[in-house]
Amino acid sequence: MAWDLDNAAHLLRRAGFGGSMAQVQQLYGLGQEGAISYLLNYESIPDPAAQDVNALGLDVTKRNDAAAWMLYRLLVSTRPLQEKLTWFWHGHFTSSVNDIPPQYMIVQNETWRANANGGVLPFLKAMYKDPAMLDYLDNNTNVASKPNENFARELMELFTIGIGNYTETDVKEAARALTGWRISAGPPPVGTFVVSRHDNGNKTVLGVTGNLNGDSVMDILFAHPANAPRICTKLYQFFVRPDVNAGDLAALVATWGATNGNIKAVMNALLHLDSFWAADTRNALVKSPMEYTLGLAQRFQLTVLSAANLRTGVALLNNMGQYPFAPPDVAGYPQGLEWAGTSPMLARYNAANTILYGAAGAVIVNQLTQGQDVSTAAKLVDVLAFQMGPLTLTATTRQGLINYVNAGGYTGTAAQIQSKTRGATHLLVSTPEYQAQ
Repeated sequence: MAWDLDNAAHLLRRAGFGGSMAQVQQLYGLGQEGAISYLLNYESIPDPAAQDVNALGLDVTKRNDAAAWMLYRLLVSTRPLQEKLTWFWHGHFTSSVNDIPPQYMIVQNETWRANANGGVLPFLKAMYKDPAMLDYLDNNTNVASKPNENFARELMELFTIGIGNYTETDVKEAARALTGWRISAGPPPVGTFVVSRHDNGNKTVLGVTGNLNGDSVMDILFAHPANAPRICTKLYQFFVRPDVNAGDLAALVATWGATNGNIKAVMNALLHLDSFWAADTRNALVKSPMEYTLGLAQRFQLTVLSAANLRTGVALLNNMGQYPFAPPDVAGYPQGLEWAGTSPMLARYNAANTILYGAAGAVIVNQLTQGQDVSTAAKLVDVLAFQMGPLTLTATTRQGLINYVNAGGYTGTAAQIQSKTRGATHLLVSTPEYQAQ
């Protein structure tokens, strides 16, 4: 594969949310291996967003402000892959602000972020002690005298080995092993183990017998042969394409085995797969509302943010059906073409319109066109297709955009550039070509 700007943009869309064109060009300048390494080894990169978010005056005990807090972190972080993985894990280890205090979600978000590219086993052990998870799936009420099976069931069905690989007895026994945890409100809230609430009897989970506790259950599930293929499949479908290539999956599982479930190593293998870079992979995924909105904001360089416009972003996402921190159920958010219905698509077009015709519109136009030759309709359309992608437009889409710019006569005056750039960009980001990534 010849490394070019289009490949760098593809990498940043998948291993981030798209970034600015300057960030794409930075990755291109590093070369393919350098770009992958830069994204993967993000621990050494300072991330001012972690502190800057505190200056926004958000009250994270309130639902909308907690969502705005997460939106800010995802949007302005200097570590694209860390935030993309954090978003992935939100859809995997699911909890919802609709059911638990918002401040619990903030703590959980930091747990996802801290473990995003580390070992899966310590991640599992952190998640079952997490206050949001304890509350959301009722493990904070799971006591020896009255075991609650909710968390144990979803742990096996959704978070690790999947349906068909455990029995009802395994669920009941795992629930007993997971007894004893409650939430200490803090701040910050933390999971606390209370010995008197724990069942100290022998239990048998997936053929392992002993006085098992929560860590024991995670050890057993982590080592189960169905666990690695299931999580690697989800990573593949999120970062590469919906239909999983058996050989690719085997390579990811082999990397998992060789590194004891190290997510960074698995992601390194994934980003080196031929299928990740294949031409037919480029448009295999449909942007979720979050990916669509962050992609626009980053490409428009909307990084000087206030609490008010972050709340506006949250409202726009809610209109699109993807309220931050609120998956519809424990299985996470919809994927792929599930977002392609008429109502969610119309909502994202309206969101783009709100951004382009809002207070930042003139600045966005200047960023897209400054120093570019936009003297004709065709040149303006080609500049916008490059700046928003680079995008390969069908002849029909390109001509339709040119016709729009030419309507009423386009001669490249400053007023026309302002007006037509906003309109053409709005149309461009409403095309099927832009919905895919």
